[in-house]
Amino acid sequence: MSISEITIATMAQCLKVRQKLQKPTLLFLGAKAGALFQSQTLYDKLQRFSPRRYDARNQLARFHQCIGILEKGQFSETEIHYILSRSLEDSFIEDTHKYIAALVKYNFFQLIATTNIDVGLEAALDWLGLRVNNDFKVFLPGISSSSSAPSLRKEDASNKQKALVKLYGELALGHYNLKQRDQFFANDRQLFQGLQQMQNWNILMVGFDPVWDVAVVPLLLPCAATLWYVNEDAPAQNPPIFQWLQASHNTHYLLGTDGDHEKFFRVLYQHVIGSAPLFDPRAEPAPSVARQPISVAVSKAPEPQSLAHAPSSSRVQHKVDVLLLAATERELTALRDQQHLGTREYTIGDRTCYDLGKVGDATVCLLRANETDSSLSEQIQELSPACIIILGTAWGFNYKGQIVGSLLIPDRIVIHGIEAENKVSTQLIKHFHAGNLMLNRKTKKLVLVTFGPMFSSTKVIEDPQTAFRDIHESVPDAIGIVTSGATLFSLAQNHQANCLLVTGVSALVDAAKDQDEADAEDVLRRGAEFILQVIALGGFHDMERDGLWSR
Repeated sequence: MSISEITIATMAQCLKVRQKLQKPTLLFLGAKAGALFQSQTLYDKLQRFSPRRYDARNQLARFHQCIGILEKGQFSETEIHYILSRSLEDSFIEDTHKYIAALVKYNFFQLIATTNIDVGLEAALDWLGLRVNNDFKVFLPGISSSSSAPSLRKEDASNKQKALVKLYGELALGHYNLKQRDQFFANDRQLFQGLQQMQNWNILMVGFDPVWDVAVVPLLLPCAATLWYVNEDAPAQNPPIFQWLQASHNTHYLLGTDGDHEKFFRVLYQHVIGSAPLFDPRAEPAPSVARQPISVAVSKAPEPQSLAHAPSSSRVQHKVDVLLLAATERELTALRDQQHLGTREYTIGDRTCYDLGKVGDATVCLLRANETDSSLSEQIQELSPACIIILGTAWGFNYKGQIVGSLLIPDRIVIHGIEAENKVSTQLIKHFHAGNLMLNRKTKKLVLVTFGPMFSSTKVIEDPQTAFRDIHESVPDAIGIVTSGATLFSLAQNHQANCLLVTGVSALVDAAKDQDEADAEDVLRRGAEFILQVIALGGFHDMERDGLWSR
């Protein structure tokens, strides 16, 4: 069997030919191309449990030490989940994820298999407009039913939607086993044989790690077609991967600095897409949405005693984790009427506050606050929330693919009339973006949520067409016009920087005049339901203690 070196330019040419001829390619992403391997938090948290100091120059050795520490048994499953969740909380959509997502979108890869347990790639696909269950399927062995398993036959690739196979499960769903990573397919003979269909594909293998990824070797290798092995390091001669690479039909390798996954996908993207890039991450950073909770990773576990830090005397002690603000009685009713919530009422100053109790791992309170409410400062100081979420309404745009009832969440609000803009908490944006991905996956019901800049005004917006013209002058990339909630957001942000506005689309500015306007109560109900569902996923409790809200 032949083994030879290959260049990125040659791979790019081959991918273009395969795309035209509809010859499918499978992309395998190993641990070194995943968020956990890149997580400095993982190394920092576990360094003091290592019997020897890390070699700062050898990240692979550090990663193996950390995995070894977690596998030894000194940590409970709850503690392991906490460590992994905190390790992934600051990595969401990386530039590499965007390059990969663009290559998938343009049909250069039809099947992606990975051992990584984060949701960075799904978030990047969503960011580029590819919707889970509609444009691509996610298959998790052991959690998806056998009837929902995608066909992995190469011959079926042209007739099926693209698929992402997460071989080791997913942290955010709590479906993984660090100590026995192959448990979801190793003991299921039928599933194992089905996954071995991947051996018949042309395979691009990037970032393989001989420790983390070893269990998937018999699923992918020996490759019966063409195998491209991309890595910084040559495989050692003893691990199974070396023998299987030799046994594969037609193996080519790319090693060294060009084999670093970040550089590789950037250069491959430039070769394949050429002079008409879908985006340039260096000039256009990903929306604040970008970078995986992974964090939203439903982390409901308390911090283990062995990892706890001594409390800081300067740290703000929050009485509630989340404060929900409603500008009108309609918003208040929508939030209170969630069926699974019971409320206890008490007063702060001259205002009634509704204690919603525990939602997920967070304590949540609800307050009605007028947009001209001078006592809001006193009420926020009394409750001292870790974050504030406001429910409002908006006008959307038909030409952007929105519908009445869609949800719009601004990552910045441009205020017309005073030439100013309010920046939104990037951590809350990350939480809600990842939460949207999780809810779409768990409920199988697509919630249309768009993130981006939104337009507002210091004056009452009565003529949407005039506002539409103003938008094209000042915020051409705006996703909508805030009709309620923007002023309250500005007031709240004076007292707590961690604020987010969630708006429901009640009408479309550029639609036909006889369009059906949504019932305002129904639009707000959808927004309220989404907010509470995301909070229920977890990760909102005691956020400043865990450094989640560093600014």
